[in-house]
Amino acid sequence: MSEIKWIAMLTPCPDAALPRGFHTTRWSVIRQAIADDDKQSREALEQICRAYWYPLYAFVRRSGHSREDSQDLVQGFFLKLLNKHLLGVANPDKGKLRTFLLTCLRRYLLDERDRAMAQKREGNRGVSSSLALDTDWAEQRYAEEPVDHLTPDRLFQRRWALTVLELTCNCWVRSMSAGTNVSFL
Repeated sequence: MSEIKWIAMLTPCPDAALPRGFHTTRWSVIRQAIADDDKQSREALEQICRAYWYPLYAFVRRSGHSREDSQDLVQGFFLKLLNKHLLGVANPDKGKLRTFLLTCLRRYLLDERDRAMAQKREGNRGVSSSLALDTDWAEQRYAEEPVDHLTPDRLFQRRWALTVLELTCNCWVRSMSAGTNVSFL
């Protein structure tokens, strides 16, 4: 898809009664993503992937990978996350979802580095994927990042915070367009 459709999984929804305060992750979406219902599970997984795609992509790029390698690595990470049902291991009592995903991504990057070194010895094997994300948009957005000397971890945290703000603003705009009076205070 060429247009990123932001679904506000991380902010209160304007059509529902709005609770006071700001929730960083709706764990009900995580539980729904790992449920057996194929349609609802797929929709929840799509919400998660779209919300975390760019912060993870920026982390991988800042870690020194090329545009193409970063796209492949993040897409491969999401495939592993979905195929191995890793979201089922995430526990809100043990920490934030973004910390869990970043830890999983770091381990995945190490595994991929080891696999790439082994492939050099054994020859190439092709890997294809079915998760379609707008990688051109992500690279354009990364190219517009201000030049700074943030570590990949700090960049991930910054990009995550800005993504949450963007989702909140989109939620507010939708509520205003619908004529709903929303207060985030």
